Amino acid sequence: MKAISNIDRYLMVGIIGLAMILFVAYNQPSILNAFNFADATPNGLLAKLGAILSIVGLLAFFYGFPQSFYIFTTNVLRFIYVIGFGIASYCSENDWQCFFI
Repeated sequence: MKAISNIDRYLMVGIIGLAMILFVAYNQPSILNAFNFADATPNGLLAKLGAILSIVGLLAFFYGFPQSFYIFTTNVLRFIYVIGFGIASYCSENDWQCFFI
């Protein structure tokens, strides 16, 4: 079995960060609408950690262009990251619930 590259690991971390942001948006969307860096509630801390992890994934997303277009696992993780990033961007307001209704 082929070893997982560091870039793939960073993309997985970014996907986990986006999942954290979506979890916070699902529980308490007002935290994302009025983001406060001094917020020390569990959801506020989770949103900050998710933002940092998603930035790591974004940097990994652009690493190795265009030579890395031929690596299948990296492209699959990039595709999953783009879908999660699009959903998180669309769900920045309170209308994110349209996916579940």
